[in-house]
Amino acid sequence: MNLHPKLYLALAALGIVVVTAAYYEWREPLPFDEKNPVSMKAPNIRAHAKRGNPDAQFALGSLYAHGDKWQGIPEDANQAEEWLKKAASAGHALSAYTLAETLQHSHPQEAEKYYLEAIEKGFPPAFFGYGQFKLREGKDIPIALSYIHAGANANDPNAQAFLATLLHDGLGIKKDPVGAILWLQKAAVNAPSPSQKQEWTNRQQSWVSDLTPTESEKLSEQLMTGALAPGESAPSGLQPSNGPIDPALVLPH
Repeated sequence: MNLHPKLYLALAALGIVVVTAAYYEWREPLPFDEKNPVSMKAPNIRAHAKRGNPDAQFALGSLYAHGDKWQGIPEDANQAEEWLKKAASAGHALSAYTLAETLQHSHPQEAEKYYLEAIEKGFPPAFFGYGQFKLREGKDIPIALSYIHAGANANDPNAQAFLATLLHDGLGIKKDPVGAILWLQKAAVNAPSPSQKQEWTNRQQSWVSDLTPTESEKLSEQLMTGALAPGESAPSGLQPSNGPIDPALVLPH
């Protein structure tokens, strides 16, 4: 099954930022004090990494990925991948997610493996990342959308904003302008930056102005009843429409 062109373009055209771990409270503790500059020096990180600490292995892999001339760390993709894989093999979800994002185009089968490892650990951005990965493949669209839905319910703001746009435009799922606004409102609350919050708030206001009187009344009712509280599923049915996915399949709630 091929991916609907509009659904594919939505991946790149919505202004959804790339997920980075700094935006999330979900993280493992580092083996050193971030407030202490000495503890963050490369020799200390390397020492912890060599002792098998996965947090330090992730940190060292990240240093190699970008290079740090002030600490004498060259940019070295091979070293970065080696240390990230060591950390991932020890169950470090952020390392598995980082590897998946890095390898998704060059080694998709390996990337899928790491996405699923991060998902198994419950790392929220991995659900959305894997959903996007499956959408780009153009196969298993209902499965892809179910992972994006799971990411939205796990409070990933990028998944929430992406799901909102799918609902607003009816791309792959039943069109639902009210549900779209509620998800985008949630995304704005969880936005990773002030500029992103403003962008999503402006888009939400634009969508509200386009509602019919009946839809406006429905939105007011949803807001009064506290729809989209943390952990709740979508306020309106994520039912497959007669679009690019099989209408007989129903996404999980």
